[in-house]
Amino acid sequence: TDIEEVARVFTGWTVTRIPNEMIQEFPDYVTNPVTTGNHSWTTTELVAIGEDWKYFKGTQEPTPDVVGGPTTAWTELGYDDSAWLTGPTGIGMGDGDDATVLTDMQNNYISFYARKTFTINNPATPDRLELEIDYDDGVVLYLNGTEIARSPTMNDAPTPPPFTAASGNHEAVGRPILIDLDHFRPLMIAGTNVLAAQVHNVTIGSNDTSFLPRVTSNVPTSRHIDLNNRQGRWEFLFYPANHDTGAKTIFEGTPYQLDIPDGRLGVDGVLDGIELLDTLAAHPDTAEFICIKLIQRFVSDDISLASISDGSAPLELQALLADMLAAWFSTVRPGHIGTVLETLLDPVNQQGPFWDTGNARAKIKTPVEFINSTLRSLYADASSDDLANWMKDMGMDLFQRDEPDGYSEIGLDWIGTTTLLERINFSRRVASNVDNDYQWDIGNFIDPTQ
Repeated sequence: TDIEEVARVFTGWTVTRIPNEMIQEFPDYVTNPVTTGNHSWTTTELVAIGEDWKYFKGTQEPTPDVVGGPTTAWTELGYDDSAWLTGPTGIGMGDGDDATVLTDMQNNYISFYARKTFTINNPATPDRLELEIDYDDGVVLYLNGTEIARSPTMNDAPTPPPFTAASGNHEAVGRPILIDLDHFRPLMIAGTNVLAAQVHNVTIGSNDTSFLPRVTSNVPTSRHIDLNNRQGRWEFLFYPANHDTGAKTIFEGTPYQLDIPDGRLGVDGVLDGIELLDTLAAHPDTAEFICIKLIQRFVSDDISLASISDGSAPLELQALLADMLAAWFSTVRPGHIGTVLETLLDPVNQQGPFWDTGNARAKIKTPVEFINSTLRSLYADASSDDLANWMKDMGMDLFQRDEPDGYSEIGLDWIGTTTLLERINFSRRVASNVDNDYQWDIGNFIDPTQ
């Protein structure tokens, strides 16, 4: 049957949380789904260890103010560093990891300054940008003139630190710190940017110092995620190993028959579901069902599949449905909900059934709408964990509907002798707050001048 075939199409589909850097918008997150497996990256170096940097020995302030104090003018993109020395990283002495050795640093100066320009073609790139840096003993980092990070050993130093500032002790041992440059995208510009650093020793007599920086751009090799990572946002997840790769036929023998081939392996299996959704969106029964639900939701209960079939629906609602169906099929991919809603709501001309005063205040709220709107209108703080049970008692067992057609939008389906009594009981309980679960301030509704 079609139901069984549809179930086979969607094997392997579920949801999970994914890291924020992997979030994509619809439909990209479906056509390029997240899958399970090892999280791996393709890394491109924007600034590699061993590249030349401009550097300045800290025997004085590189850009002093009028009284000789420190400034950050030397960290800005437009600063002229042509008089500075040039050398490859690492820069330092005494650690055996230095390509540029500061042989005169010990007992002469406690700090040095460094600058490096690099290119970012598009600051809005989805690539993950990272700065790795190993250092001895302390470092303060700047991007395009703004401080972005400092080592814990420099936390007690002023901002900006003077050239004579001493650092706490820290050894470069091959475990660089990682700085997520994505947090500083507003500082970046398309084209040339400058990374600057001032490196400080623990004492002027120290016999070692190190500066080993690296900037990388990282792209996931595929959208794999770690299921133990519960951070980020809920999004679609596809399990290729759980997907039924056999051939499938939907709507067999009709003009809308969909034949899905077998052998779609790996992430290609998600194409089964995409093709089915496209077929469903283009099916006139789908369009009619959803458009009727929208009319029921926003305009009137006086329309249904049955009343459209037998012609008993009000003529103005039949005409509205016809216009909405035309809008449904007017877009390149049928079913653009914004286009359909614009036809229903008519926000420009403000004509039609939605604006008819005869339809105003005619809708009866579902239980979830009744409870939520009551609490919102009172500005009430609700601490009860029993709200779902209240909805159930009013007839809506939340998330437990078996049929795939959604909860009813028809008001009389929610109003009976028992369910109406439950609405009254809920209102009385909120008003009296007998359980101290729903707190609201009557002062919000009283004019103090009266």
